[in-house]
Amino acid sequence: MKRLVILTMAAVIAIFSSYNAATGAKLNNFKNLTAYKTGDEFWLVMSFDGKPKSAVKYFEKSIQVDVTDAQTNPARKIFDVSNAGIDKIKIYQFDSKTVRIRIFPIDGDAESLKNRITFSVKEGKLTAKLS
Repeated sequence: MKRLVILTMAAVIAIFSSYNAATGAKLNNFKNLTAYKTGDEFWLVMSFDGKPKSAVKYFEKSIQVDVTDAQTNPARKIFDVSNAGIDKIKIYQFDSKTVRIRIFPIDGDAESLKNRITFSVKEGKLTAKLS
């Protein structure tokens, strides 16, 4: 009986942890990051449960992508890429409903990536292509 109560509580917590009480909407969960190379192109594919709503900003030392109405668990992930001019990618919970993705170039100069990177959204994926 005690086990049933614990499992029920865990299920309730899991359901409500992905629910945004302010808007009544379910938050979009970040699932994973896949990186691969095809010919001269390098791809970063960030997968979510639903279609991500994103805004890209370019800074001197990084490229920042904010995904609204989203969450990630654990709250911070770092991916070492070391390919196509990208050193690492940090994905973290910026606030209660925003996941922030920071792309850091190997040489510390995001301007070198700005003209080579394009972002697109399709279904549950946010894709960055470097050419």
